[in-house]
Amino acid sequence: MAMTNDGRDPSGRFAPGCSGGPGRPSRSTEHAYVRVTIAGVTPERWAKIVERAAVDAEAGDPTARAWLTRILCGITPPTPKELAVMEAAGQSIDAMVEKGAAERRWLLRATDGLCEA
Repeated sequence: MAMTNDGRDPSGRFAPGCSGGPGRPSRSTEHAYVRVTIAGVTPERWAKIVERAAVDAEAGDPTARAWLTRILCGITPPTPKELAVMEAAGQSIDAMVEKGAAERRWLLRATDGLCEA
């Protein structure tokens, strides 16, 4: 089977013996990018981003709606079926919000210290 100059076979897959690239960046590199990102987005700027997403979501933008849902309802928002089950069980929307808040707290704990220089 012929191989291209970049180590791929004719179908675009990496050929045997050819690595797929440099791999994942080191943790210190990832942390450096996170710190730069956080430094570049102040709370005031973040508020503008969220407001724009809300306007776009109201206008029907599915990407903005999905992004806001992840932020407001957690990493894995409940499905309509889950919401129906929660409602039938007498649980309020607060339970869903708490689930999202718990996921955000976990994420904050997991990334604690990344913002420090």
